[in-house]
Amino acid sequence: MLTGKIDRNNGPQPGTRQGNDWPEPHIVDTERLYRVIDVLKEVSAEVGRSVPQVVLAWLRERPGVHSIALGARSEEHPRDNLGSIELTLSEEQAKRIERAGRPPAIVPLWHRAMNGMDRVSKAEREYLEGYRETMGLLG
Repeated sequence: MLTGKIDRNNGPQPGTRQGNDWPEPHIVDTERLYRVIDVLKEVSAEVGRSVPQVVLAWLRERPGVHSIALGARSEEHPRDNLGSIELTLSEEQAKRIERAGRPPAIVPLWHRAMNGMDRVSKAEREYLEGYRETMGLLG
């Protein structure tokens, strides 16, 4: 879904998981998906790299991500994916991607973001600070 091949104007191709009668993964919020893809394409153009490379570079820097499993349908895919190793996104670019995909602050996360910031892990802190931004609690 995050290759840049599917977007608001280009649907999934027949013979792919999303293009078959049983699309997977199930997309709950299509608009949020398209917001993320829009930002990924913007960042891809800014850094002169493919959308998958931007996705992998962003994932690699997420505090809660410990490993990334790559999937490939062609010989070119792993070559392109490995090109992400040398890519580092700016803090602003990474925040734009996170902000575009941030889910709504729901229980218990909104409560934790409002009342529990004094006892969070590094991985939680970045995530919960995003919720605080969404709720207008950051200045």
